[in-house]
Amino acid sequence: FSIIYIIIVSFSIPLASVLTIAGGALFGWHAFYMIIIAATIGSTIVFIAAKTIFHDFFKIKTNFFYKQLETGFKKNDFLYLIVLRLIPLVPFWVVNVIPAFFNMKVKHYILATFLGIIPGTLIYVWFSIGFEKILINGNKPDFSIFNQPTIIGSFTALGILILLPVLLKKHK
Repeated sequence: FSIIYIIIVSFSIPLASVLTIAGGALFGWHAFYMIIIAATIGSTIVFIAAKTIFHDFFKIKTNFFYKQLETGFKKNDFLYLIVLRLIPLVPFWVVNVIPAFFNMKVKHYILATFLGIIPGTLIYVWFSIGFEKILINGNKPDFSIFNQPTIIGSFTALGILILLPVLLKKHK
């Protein structure tokens, strides 16, 4: 599972969210740790590729995002990367490669990625574990499942995470 996850992330295949939910259903809370580590490794592989052999390729592919993200990375690349990981405004694959163009240190990239993906991964795994428990109990997946505390909690946390950009803009 971890090797597949690393490959999916390092090749920027848009299946990480589905794999995260599947991992939670298959492995329970163990999936959380597996996914955090695998996603960090996969992201680091593509980051290093963007810094080295695929620099020109990724530079062209992310040109649209470069100017939009430049100021944040030049102010504080570490904190800005954590924020981009927490707030999914930019595609995950873009966030994996863009820091390479601002000469972010690999060790800072790894730590910011690791810390930044924890909340989202926690929410996805929490949701999948809650959903899986409902199915194991023999309940049919219908709208009544949204009355379950694990489902309500995970969706509330996801909603707060999605609304975070709006709250941060109002605070500024």
